Amino acid sequence: MPKEQNIQTSIMNYISSIGGLPIKFNNFGIYAKAGVSDILACIKGRFVAIEVKRPGNKPSAVQLQFIAAINSIGGLAFWADNLQDVKDKLKELS
Repeated sequence: MPKEQNIQTSIMNYISSIGGLPIKFNNFGIYAKAGVSDILACIKGRFVAIEVKRPGNKPSAVQLQFIAAINSIGGLAFWADNLQDVKDKLKELS
């Protein structure tokens, strides 16, 4: 089973390959905000947030709330446990 870090790396490499700007969000320290997705990106002028999980794992309630908040204001947010799911969701930006 792939490690979450390896999945994140493959997603970030893919986003870069399609001309996007991915940022790995490190959510710790005094300014941490619970629920913020692992990868934040700008792709084709649109804000994208991706919560990455290992296969078989699911996002927490607070992570799902963050995803819903981003989607409600016009961004694209979702969770994925593999690169193909990300590729499929990002087709919405075409």
